[in-house]
Amino acid sequence: MLFSDSGIINKAREAADATKNAQSDTEKGLSDLEGDMGEALGEATPIADAIEKGEDFAKDKNKKVEDEFGNPVTIPAGFHIVTPTEDSTVDYNYSETNQGTPTVQDGIVVEDGEGNQFVWIPVGTIKNKTGASEDTTITLARYSFDVIGDGTATPVQTADQYENADTEAKDLKGFLDSAKKNGGYYLARYEAGKNSADGTKPVSKAGPVWNEVSQPDAETAAKAMYTSDNYTSDLTNSYAWDTAIVFIQKYKDSDYSMLTSVNTSGPLTTGEGEDRTDSVDKVCNIYDMASNCSEWTTEISTYSDEEFSFYPFYRGGSCYYSDNFTAYRGYNFPYYTDTNLSFRSTLYVN
Repeated sequence: MLFSDSGIINKAREAADATKNAQSDTEKGLSDLEGDMGEALGEATPIADAIEKGEDFAKDKNKKVEDEFGNPVTIPAGFHIVTPTEDSTVDYNYSETNQGTPTVQDGIVVEDGEGNQFVWIPVGTIKNKTGASEDTTITLARYSFDVIGDGTATPVQTADQYENADTEAKDLKGFLDSAKKNGGYYLARYEAGKNSADGTKPVSKAGPVWNEVSQPDAETAAKAMYTSDNYTSDLTNSYAWDTAIVFIQKYKDSDYSMLTSVNTSGPLTTGEGEDRTDSVDKVCNIYDMASNCSEWTTEISTYSDEEFSFYPFYRGGSCYYSDNFTAYRGYNFPYYTDTNLSFRSTLYVN
């Protein structure tokens, strides 16, 4: 009677286990409720808590977090923050007190369920570590760069002056409004590759690049990379490209706008891997803006002819053209393809 399956001892154990499970469920429910209430009040979750919860944190909807200095980041639904222990190519070294903890100055990497990675580009006022320097201001804009001198960036068209710049963008105003509201946007960590399923959507992973692609095809592919109510994907626009350079020059390499390709021949492999035996171009956890392929954008030139009403710009360095550099603007007719031409996606939360 005491020790059988229906005995007193066993029933007592079952009751104890049920109590423990109920307590655990209650604690989790209270924690989730506290998080939901914080969101409703506009509060951001500490980034360490988001990392601890991993893929469950932003499983169903975009979630706001902040780094240890109070800088905002929005994690897109279905993405999680990548840590150095998860991916050895990710570096978070800005914080002196919490080495390995992501801060926006590092270039925070997020990843979706299929392994595509994007880097958060912060805009607005960036709070730096105490005593290191004053706050940094990164203006969301199209820039001109003094590539003959010291690489100084000068805004030529701010986020409030977006006409006649990127008419091929999916929703340029939507991108600019999102970046200003959320304090940043996402740039693909890698030059585009082709997904292995049907070869029509890009991936942002280390490996062979998707080159010999026309600007309209690059635009179509980047826009189709994601279909979500939570965020929008698009081909990189001029604001996204230039502001990323400004971010990198503020925190990593003051001459990055002038850098030419660190590799001078193929195979055109972005990131680090067996096929990449030459130097690696990685700054703020972003690969190959200055190297490998030049990249199509949604920006258009003022030049036109009887055949085409616009000529799109491509940006960045090229392993086959030593005169191209990170801030370089070149243009060609839309359906032009070349071994040295690829593209890169952007992502912004809705």
